[in-house]
Amino acid sequence: MQSISEMTEIGESAERASELLKLANDHYKVFQDDTRRAHKVLLLGQTLIKSQKIYPWIVVQPKCDEINRVCALIELHLCKRLDTLAKNHELMERVDSANQWCANGVELLASQNMEKSSASADLAKLLDFIASASDFKLSSPKEFKQIFLESTTPETKALVSQVLQRIDDVSLMCDKRIASLKKLTLKPPRPVQQVTPEPAVPLQPLGGAPHFMLKPIKMMKKG
Repeated sequence: MQSISEMTEIGESAERASELLKLANDHYKVFQDDTRRAHKVLLLGQTLIKSQKIYPWIVVQPKCDEINRVCALIELHLCKRLDTLAKNHELMERVDSANQWCANGVELLASQNMEKSSASADLAKLLDFIASASDFKLSSPKEFKQIFLESTTPETKALVSQVLQRIDDVSLMCDKRIASLKKLTLKPPRPVQQVTPEPAVPLQPLGGAPHFMLKPIKMMKKG
């Protein structure tokens, strides 16, 4: 019992958390073997109690009750520790993945030149990067906070706070870059050409309608 109570480390990395989880599972297997042996002892105790000729009930039963109590208490502590270590192991895996996600985001932002010719391609890469949050079994980076906060323990609070700050910083930089790239990809509106109207042709000259002189028709003389 004292050894189990002293097991308080949960690990500050996925690798260490995995080691501690394996160790706790090994302890639980040993405990199960001990429990089977204890069960045999309890059966023997009940046999002695029924005989009533060798050992009286008042001597055997308290010992059986103590064995049951200790076994139940050890199982409770071991199950609780296994549950804590399993949750922390999952948390540390998310922390490692989140740190890698942030590093990839910073690298991607640094590789972009903010040029109009590559704006569409850069925008697509950034949107794909944001969508890669699904690799964490999440739909968006914003869900990191909720998942982390639910799994945080006093021992991991500082570490998780640092990771959450990194996620916020990288997400903000990505949002700003996406907004800038979208502006670059917009086609400028076509300029409206102003057409100078030609002067209207008057229907008649300023001096009035023209008069055409009719030439007199000459009569042909008969020969």
